[in-house]
Amino acid sequence: MRDTEVYTEDTPSVARRSAVEAMVIVLSILAAFSIDAWWDDRQEARARQAMLLALQSDAVAARTETERVRGGMAGGLEGTKTFLALADGPPLGEGDATRIDSLSTRLFFSPSFDAPLGSFQALLAGGDLSYVDNPELIWRITGLLALVANLEREQQVIDSNVTQITAAMNALDIDVSRLLARLATDVRQLPVLPRDTTLWLHVADLRLRSLALANWVRYDTALTSLEQMDTELLAILELVARQLG
Repeated sequence: MRDTEVYTEDTPSVARRSAVEAMVIVLSILAAFSIDAWWDDRQEARARQAMLLALQSDAVAARTETERVRGGMAGGLEGTKTFLALADGPPLGEGDATRIDSLSTRLFFSPSFDAPLGSFQALLAGGDLSYVDNPELIWRITGLLALVANLEREQQVIDSNVTQITAAMNALDIDVSRLLARLATDVRQLPVLPRDTTLWLHVADLRLRSLALANWVRYDTALTSLEQMDTELLAILELVARQLG
C-alpha cells in the first residue's frame, strides 16, 4: 500500500517533467524554423540588393554608351545631309576634292551599341521577378530591351548600306581606302595615306545618293531609339534608387 502511495505521489512530478521536456523540444523546433526563416529573408534581401546594384551599374554604363553612339549617329546624320545637298549646290571642281573627301567619311559612320545589359537580361530571363518587386521597373526594363533590339536592327541595315556605298564607290574607281584613312587619328600608323580622290565628280551619282538617303533615314530612326532608351534608363535609375533607399 505504501509503494502504491509513493508511486501515486510521484506521478504528477513525472508528468510535469515530461511536459517540460516536450515543451522544450517544441520550442527548439520553432526556434530552428525561425532562424531558418530569418536567414532565408536575410539571404533574399542580400540577393535583392545585389540585383538592384547590378541594375544601377549597368544603367549608368548604358547611358554613357548611349551618349557615345548618339554622337556618332548625329554626325552621320548631319554629314549625310550635307553630302546629299552637294548635288544641288554650285558646280564643284578639283579644288573641292579635299573638302568633299573629308565630308564623305560621315557616310561610313556605323557606331555599334555595346552597353553591358547582362543584369537586365538576367532578371527577365530568370523568371523570378520578386527580387525587384516593382511592376513599373519590370515594365521599364522590358521596354528598354525592346528599344535595344530595334536599334540593333537599324545598325544592321546601316552596316549593309555602308558596304553597298563602298562597293558603289569602288565601281566608280574611287579609292575608298584614301577616304577611310582620313578617319585615323594618327595617319603615320596607317599603311595607306589620305589623298584626294575623284569623289567630287560623282556627288550626283544616283546610286550613291540613294544609298546615302537610305542611311540618313536609318540614322534618324536610330537617334529616335537612342533618345527613348535614355529616357527609359533615367527612369530605371530613379526607380532603383528608390528601392535601394
